[in-house]
Amino acid sequence: MVLSNGIEITWKVPESKKLKKLQRMLSKKTKGSNRYKKLKQEIVEEHERITNKRKDIINKVTSLFYRYRMIVYQDDNFHVWHKTFLSKSIQHSSMGGITRRLSSNRRTPVKVVDRYIPTTQTCYSCGHRQKVELTQGEFKCEECRIEINLPYVEYCIVEAGIPLFQ
Repeated sequence: MVLSNGIEITWKVPESKKLKKLQRMLSKKTKGSNRYKKLKQEIVEEHERITNKRKDIINKVTSLFYRYRMIVYQDDNFHVWHKTFLSKSIQHSSMGGITRRLSSNRRTPVKVVDRYIPTTQTCYSCGHRQKVELTQGEFKCEECRIEINLPYVEYCIVEAGIPLFQ
């Protein structure tokens, strides 16, 4: 996630190694036994730890956003992303939770840019539009010859969202 002032925020809360180990151990236990039940409870507690970490990140990121005068973000369809090669990274990043929290925000004006506006294909400097593969990682404008990393192209979201405030 990149903010309009160039600050890049990255985070990831993957499944812990302990959780994976506990799940492997659970698969070898006899269903209904006391050890099975104890292990199942440990797995529930580990899931709760991971959930608490994700909630903490959501709270910290949204509190950072509330320091700005306006918040503009693109309405991305995260449910479709779960079916692509990005599925694990989307699940571990809690982006859906952040957008849900921003949509219920009452402190700062929030506007949502339509998901069909091609922000990653539009140069934020000259407005030229060209096809870009998301796997490229860089946006090279053919008109003004500017080269920037793909996450920073999201400045176009702010430019697309400013008319929504007026």
